[in-house]
Amino acid sequence: MMAWLRAIFFENLTLKLVAVGLAVVLHMVVLRDRVKEFETDVPLGVRNLDEQQIFVGDLPDRLRLRVRGRWSDIGPLLGERRRPIYVDVAGRASGERFLFEPNTVAASIAPKGVEVISVDPPWVEIALEPKDARSVPVEISLVGVAARGFHVDRDHMAVTPAEVEIQGPRTAVLAIDRLSTAPIEIEGLDRSLRLEIPLARPEARHVALSVDRVRVELRVVEDAVSGEVPNVEVVVRNCPQGMKCTTDPDHVALKVSGPKRRVDAFVKRPPPGLVIAEVQQDAARAGRPVRLLIKQAEALSLASEPAEVTVRVEKLAEPP
Repeated sequence: MMAWLRAIFFENLTLKLVAVGLAVVLHMVVLRDRVKEFETDVPLGVRNLDEQQIFVGDLPDRLRLRVRGRWSDIGPLLGERRRPIYVDVAGRASGERFLFEPNTVAASIAPKGVEVISVDPPWVEIALEPKDARSVPVEISLVGVAARGFHVDRDHMAVTPAEVEIQGPRTAVLAIDRLSTAPIEIEGLDRSLRLEIPLARPEARHVALSVDRVRVELRVVEDAVSGEVPNVEVVVRNCPQGMKCTTDPDHVALKVSGPKRRVDAFVKRPPPGLVIAEVQQDAARAGRPVRLLIKQAEALSLASEPAEVTVRVEKLAEPP
């Protein structure tokens, strides 16, 4: 009896262990490959679209499918390279519904033995528009204010290209009369600026731009201010030898205008010899006023108040 039992369990033990292992593996495979339901998604596209038209409806990127079948059959639907479903617009008009019939979807992409139970969304509405294109100007968008005493010279801002072509559905294209750059922050800016910046995308869908970045040049200049240098001496020039030349008045106020920093520095320390009275014998004898000459300073505008003086020419008294 013992010999018989020993023969059953231990004779050809290796072959018996292999057979048991194969039976276990086969059982697991059969259990795993039973018919089940799964959810997956597949890409969605449009085909047979006329070159002069554009699809403007709500079109999801993917369709959600619920399928039933064996794992071994469904596997291809779950891989990375999934076959897409297409909305075929040939012969269709805007407003029509394109239905995703489960059987049609299954016949298009599902392997044999796999059933498509449901499709989400079950349909899409076809919306087509003619394509159009035109060029529109680009507007520079600024945010903030320049540093104190400076400003952006808006008359000399430049953007390249100045116009950009837009393409898309006709109604959207005709509704766009200009494009704008992304906002440019100029808060505290005290120097000119050159930069490349993206364009702000139009809110309208399906509109494409010929370029998406532009070059912008901003000229930042100092604010123009006015100042005054009081009591500036009038210097007499070309006074005849042996004569004494004086002016009435002999001091004037000097009005100064220009960039703030230059004006402030000039008013604080004005150079000598700014206001000149040229002696003209005829005018002096007749007592006619003489227009003052003003030495100009770089980037500043100077003017005297008054602008004219009277020059007196007298003979010097002889020494005793």
